[in-house]
Amino acid sequence: KIKVKAYLPITQYKGPTQQQRIVSLSLRSATRDLTHLPNVAPSEFEEILIKHHTNPQAWFMGQYANFVLRFNESALLKINKIESKFNMDYGTIAGIHVRRTDKYIEVPPYKLEEYMKWIDLWYNAEEYNVQTINSKLNLKTTKQNIK
Repeated sequence: KIKVKAYLPITQYKGPTQQQRIVSLSLRSATRDLTHLPNVAPSEFEEILIKHHTNPQAWFMGQYANFVLRFNESALLKINKIESKFNMDYGTIAGIHVRRTDKYIEVPPYKLEEYMKWIDLWYNAEEYNVQTINSKLNLKTTKQNIK
């Protein structure tokens, strides 16, 4: 048997002219020492993407992730069933995920006030746009006591 490795690790990426395929990223922290990261938007769409988006690579990667992580019919039925049990007539619900236990290598911890500053900014814009008075905050965290 011949073993073929289709993807190189990101640490072997040399620059935009490199032709080998690179898809695997172990951790974002492994990319910190790279001077540049590979572009992920196909060159065929570059011209039109640049006209319509300030960061075509980010847009394309989002589209790609959305496609890869799309739900199948069975999952959608389950999600819709669960979603139907929620009272969504309450108003606007903002959600934040305060991560303290699994991202300490990649991202420094932020104080809860920093998160709330952005939630306030978002709610102010939301109230301006749709005049929503009712609002809720959904806070998820891996720690019991956060500050």
